[in-house]
Amino acid sequence: MPLSDEQKDRYSRFLRLTDVHEEDMELINSTNIGVIGVGGLGSSSSRLLAAMGFKKLILVDPDIVELSNIQRQLLFNTEDVGKKKVEAASINLQKLNPQVEIETYDVAIQSNNITDILRDVDIIIDGLDSFKARRIVNEYSIEKKKPYVFAGAVEYYANTTTFLPCSTGCLNCVMGDAKDNSEMTAASIGITPEILPIVTSIQVREAVLIATKKKPNLFNKLLSIDINSIAFDIFEIQKNENCEVCGASSSKE
Repeated sequence: MPLSDEQKDRYSRFLRLTDVHEEDMELINSTNIGVIGVGGLGSSSSRLLAAMGFKKLILVDPDIVELSNIQRQLLFNTEDVGKKKVEAASINLQKLNPQVEIETYDVAIQSNNITDILRDVDIIIDGLDSFKARRIVNEYSIEKKKPYVFAGAVEYYANTTTFLPCSTGCLNCVMGDAKDNSEMTAASIGITPEILPIVTSIQVREAVLIATKKKPNLFNKLLSIDINSIAFDIFEIQKNENCEVCGASSSKE
């Protein structure tokens, strides 16, 4: 759908980039994004995604806003403490950009609900802190052939990559049998808030590239960030043909 005059004004600085055209903005305006987890990662990415003008954001998170969240979860205000995260997120995102449709689910993502929740999603953004939940998302991404932009962060460090079913490997190819460890969470060892807007900005850039039919920068690449030493390292990754989730012998492919 052609951009309205209001949209041309709202997104004017983006449209002035020499390699961006109105057709790109129209594609963004027609793309639905699923944000799984609206905490440190998801609250930051959701704010950027709404500001960018994606058509609809599907927000999934079972938690409520706590005082300790406010320092790093930039979508929330102190007055939101005690509210459901997805409800507070929806209100604040609508204030930011009322043109974006917000759909919310105050539940944990599970194998038995993910299809109903993400049925309209074009791209999945990882805002999770659990490998168990990520594996559910990863398998769904492969089954439904939906791009999945992974990210994780703790202490001073973050990792991110983009998985494109049928074109790249998957979470299992890269992370193997990595399991959740309660002693290695932000609640246990902390996290510096500056790392989150950096890694989520990269997630959103990947989503923009996918939505506008361009090759994502992290295609078969893993970006590792150390904000303490301002170090950015990119590692080549590849599909494991023997992967039990996306390999040639897997039923998901």
